[in-house]
Amino acid sequence: MDFIKEFLFGDGIAHSIFTLAVVIAIGTLLGRIKIGGIAFGATWILFIGIVASYFGMTLNLDTLNFIRDLGLILFVFAIGLQIGPTFFASLRQEGAVQVWLSVLAMLLSAVLAYILFVCTDIPIQTVVGVMNGSVGNTPAVGAAQQTYYDITGVYDNSIPLGYAITFPVGMVAVIIAFILLRAILRIDITKEQQQSLTNTASAVEKTEKQIDNKNEECKKSSKPNIFTLFFGIAIGVFVGSIPLIETPQPIRLGMAAGSMFVAILIGHFGKRWNIVTNTTLSVNLMLRDIGLAMFLAAIGLASGSGFIEAVVNGGYLWLAYSIIIAIVPLLVVGIYARLRFKMNFFTIMGMLSGCMTNSVALNYANSLSGNDTASVSYAMIYPLAVLLRVIIAQAMILMFV
Repeated sequence: MDFIKEFLFGDGIAHSIFTLAVVIAIGTLLGRIKIGGIAFGATWILFIGIVASYFGMTLNLDTLNFIRDLGLILFVFAIGLQIGPTFFASLRQEGAVQVWLSVLAMLLSAVLAYILFVCTDIPIQTVVGVMNGSVGNTPAVGAAQQTYYDITGVYDNSIPLGYAITFPVGMVAVIIAFILLRAILRIDITKEQQQSLTNTASAVEKTEKQIDNKNEECKKSSKPNIFTLFFGIAIGVFVGSIPLIETPQPIRLGMAAGSMFVAILIGHFGKRWNIVTNTTLSVNLMLRDIGLAMFLAAIGLASGSGFIEAVVNGGYLWLAYSIIIAIVPLLVVGIYARLRFKMNFFTIMGMLSGCMTNSVALNYANSLSGNDTASVSYAMIYPLAVLLRVIIAQAMILMFV
């Protein structure tokens, strides 16, 4: 019995691997179940992680942070490598419109958070934590906490607590917003798929002519080039760690955004640098799925221990606020993008997933589209969203504390 107890609830390497594997396996299995015709897919891994953590099956915090960051890096790097060849052509087509619509959505989130601060008795630093949990932006939480400390000399745990409680709900809320948009706009998925393929056909045709024989051979081969993967991640992590703006807490692109940026460049310019960049689609999808599963499992296992207690002690209001902050801007911007610009629904989902820095929502969009339309928009907006949300979080702390 002592062995079983130690194995299930201890802190050894075997326990860590076992817990991570069980959470991902059960979550993946449940992800196949459709509720009302809708499958939430990998999101179930997050929920199973929360449950496991609540009952004491968790991992060392440093281990969880490592798994979370590595998983997210693998996910975004695989996306960047896949869409790199067509990224810049798509950016020229409607990139500016997507950028300012994303900025509008982010500003609407900040306005809603400020309204909640004015209308409730919740301190601004807690509101900032809830806001960034709603949009899943970890760098902004760290920046806000450091800025608050620089002003007051005190670390306020309500910032990361608000983030931890609302993060799981915020991830699911974005998918709910997409479901609502689909119903409100009466989207025909089949027609959207046909339109997205038509819109990207010319860009794909031009790109295919640029792919050399070496990349074609790799594309047909079942053996991936792991040098490109690890070399690209190393450079991406370095780029993401460079301070871009010197504020009380230096603003960085972040490891995930840096890795995606480098992956896009390698995917697009790799042949000029004599780097084999193409892999089979199955290898790319495997990297995405493994990375996303690691990311979600780590988030769930880190959130469950204090989740129920915090919700019972008043955190349930934070959950309600996070749903408002997450869903309302997406509905407003999504409807406007569709009616004003006739934007493809998958493009809208990718754009909004990027501005919410929500990899789970992107995975949901990709499962509907069957192509990389959403991923291209996500990759375009994601780095901007990371930077702008950090600036917004710090600005709110500086102005209202």
